[in-house]
Amino acid sequence: MTKPIIAIDLDEVICDTVGAFKQYAKDILQIELKIEKPEDYNWVNSLKKPQAEVSKIVKDYHNSYYSDNAKPVLNSLQVLENLSKKFDFIVITSRLRSTYDKTKTWVDKNFPNLFTDIFYSANLDSGEPGKSKEQICLEQGVTALVEDRAGYLEGFEDKSINLFLLNCTWSNGQNSDKYTIVSNWLELEKHLAQLL
Repeated sequence: MTKPIIAIDLDEVICDTVGAFKQYAKDILQIELKIEKPEDYNWVNSLKKPQAEVSKIVKDYHNSYYSDNAKPVLNSLQVLENLSKKFDFIVITSRLRSTYDKTKTWVDKNFPNLFTDIFYSANLDSGEPGKSKEQICLEQGVTALVEDRAGYLEGFEDKSINLFLLNCTWSNGQNSDKYTIVSNWLELEKHLAQLL
């Protein structure tokens, strides 16, 4: 019997990319990044540089020690391990597709044997084309999606997918009948366990 599938966004849901990128910006770019409001999560806004330059910075970051050694989000590994007997997990990320090898290496190193696949969606910030997260969820038969940005959840029309917004400074989530807002992975675990 196959297990239900939960899709997990990568950056800020299981990978503390903001923490690693802030350290990269400080050490390499000599920029002290502050992520205090939703628009700051868009690197063009927080770095105050044009998209072309930000794209190069992000590419360089993804090829750096900082990206390779980004920490998992607090309690994410523990919760996924706890739920792995009941669910299968996939990653759906809007990272640039050029990061696939680095992303897979990071996921395999930090979450060994927990994710069956990694899928790339369209990107809200860079405009990189691709399928929506909803399309990927429907194609993969996903039961639930965990995301940190409300913008990716607002467009969902299919009510059969349980949507969870992991609340962060940049989430910009407000009470919605489309998704459930959770504060952290321990709270999320309780909600996911109830899906069975």
